[in-house]
Amino acid sequence: MSNRHLTPAIQSLAFQDVTLLGHEGEPVFEGMSADLPVNTVVCVRASSGGGKSKFLRLLAGLEEPDEGAYLINGTNVTEMNFSEFSPWQRRIGFGFESGGLLSNKTISQNLMLPFFYHRNLAPTDAQDRVETYLAHFGLDRFKDRRPAACSSGNRKLASLALALITWPELLILDQPTSGLDEGAIRKFLDLLEVHRTERGLRHLYLVSEDERLMETFTGHWKLDLADLQSKKVAA
Repeated sequence: MSNRHLTPAIQSLAFQDVTLLGHEGEPVFEGMSADLPVNTVVCVRASSGGGKSKFLRLLAGLEEPDEGAYLINGTNVTEMNFSEFSPWQRRIGFGFESGGLLSNKTISQNLMLPFFYHRNLAPTDAQDRVETYLAHFGLDRFKDRRPAACSSGNRKLASLALALITWPELLILDQPTSGLDEGAIRKFLDLLEVHRTERGLRHLYLVSEDERLMETFTGHWKLDLADLQSKKVAA
């Protein structure tokens, strides 16, 4: 049985004096502080090379700042180890443009991994959910293939299925519709709407150049990272 009800709900997100350095030691973000929007859809904007993907990785807890803190509900999660952060991680789903699938696992095994780490569903229930998401995206024929043996479109769909499969409260997506045909985009949007209305998805952050995608979200935020750096953003 899921222990989701035992984990804290996400009520607020904030960065406090966050500095993140790039590979050459140059600052991607420097002294960034902001209370971030919650309970809405947020489209993250920036110029080319402006740190959009880095921002999303910070928000997902996949990258730690070199200085400063990432706060969830006012708690500094930057200082937490894997076990301490796990209750929050269960509530966060993420899908990135480059994929995020493990190359040495099959598509089915990749989708099972979150339940192996978090153990918030019984094995039979987890397997049933994996089969359901594979079928929704038309991936059941490819479930025993490794990512390299699948088309780029099917890898992208598997990445989106992985982002959604734990029924996250905070969903973070980088270019979710790039490389997908109209039918695949519709399957994704239909499932996304189910998650927003029935499965507890409350906070959606995404980077996307697909204006048609953004038009499906009424009243969404446009969050410019240049404003974040200038400390002009408050939820």
